[in-house]
Amino acid sequence: MNIIAIGPQRFFSSDGFTGDATQMRKTTVHLKKVPEVNLVCAFYNQHFELTTETGASLEWEDLHKDFDVAHIFTLFHHRVPAAVASALSKLPVMLSTVYWNNYFRELICVRNGDSPRRLLRSIEHIARRITGYKKQDVQQWCAGILPNSWSEGEVFKQTYALAEHALCYPVPNAIEVPTHARNLPRPACVPESDYIVYPGVFARRKNQLAFIKALRDTDYPVVFMGQPQREYEGYYQECRKLANINMHFIGHRSYTDDEYWAVLRHAKIAVLASDCETPGIAMIEAASMGARPIITHYGGTKEYYGICAEYLSPFSLKSIKEAVQNGWSKGRLTDEEASSYERFSWQWTAELTLLAYKQVITNWNTRK
Repeated sequence: MNIIAIGPQRFFSSDGFTGDATQMRKTTVHLKKVPEVNLVCAFYNQHFELTTETGASLEWEDLHKDFDVAHIFTLFHHRVPAAVASALSKLPVMLSTVYWNNYFRELICVRNGDSPRRLLRSIEHIARRITGYKKQDVQQWCAGILPNSWSEGEVFKQTYALAEHALCYPVPNAIEVPTHARNLPRPACVPESDYIVYPGVFARRKNQLAFIKALRDTDYPVVFMGQPQREYEGYYQECRKLANINMHFIGHRSYTDDEYWAVLRHAKIAVLASDCETPGIAMIEAASMGARPIITHYGGTKEYYGICAEYLSPFSLKSIKEAVQNGWSKGRLTDEEASSYERFSWQWTAELTLLAYKQVITNWNTRK
């Protein structure tokens, strides 16, 4: 089976440590291990010029000649040119949606002081939701979607027009835990007492600012593990300025480093007060290390974290604070609860993705 996996250029840049980029890297790595699979990774830039990871140029129009299926990782952020849509319509295309849509996503960006362009876009989106709007059309080229949860797929279908025959095949996100991670000593970069870890990049939608506002009058030790995305340096500095003396900013730690896992391993609870998570790879990693998840209730999170987590409304400072207090009082997960998250493996994700490929190819050939 010849497969082309396609993602935006940022996946292959210094900003490529986001969850959706990790999803593409890890899924394709494990798919390449399957003997029957021949997989090529490629990325597109803002002009929709397509290049393989080895630097070779590709033409969208030729994809159907060389590949049995195309897998687009995350939605296109620019309007798809007619020529690209036409080219994609000539072969089965699966889309990893990485998507959620609601009022709160836009309101949080407004509250966190996003750029004027984003504020205008947010107001436009809110107005469209109120007045009603035509579903955005992906049915010309999308033969199926691969959401990370059932609820994500339902939300996507409410916003995007899919063809009647389009496949919806939920494929969970996953983690890869080092075998020695649970035996790592407490790292020097964290407090000596129990602490909260807030893992992930600094971006307005990650809502660290609201979390800081909710807890700045408390004495909980907090460790922020992550660096700002390129356009959010100002937001990062705003967070640092507002933080109290118990809040520590340790910067980015790669998931390939022992220190990353040690920070998660010794945290009492982990928090993501984001506008949504689908479902937050860093949070699955934290839960697998025993940190109790405190997470937004938007984005299919309940399908992953179940009764082990405390859920919050990202728009409510009161809700954020109460969820933290409840989670802190319950303490770390039991060993049994933590080990249950090991079921989210990249091998399993790759196996389910391959099954989806086979099904969409069968559907495609039946319809010919």
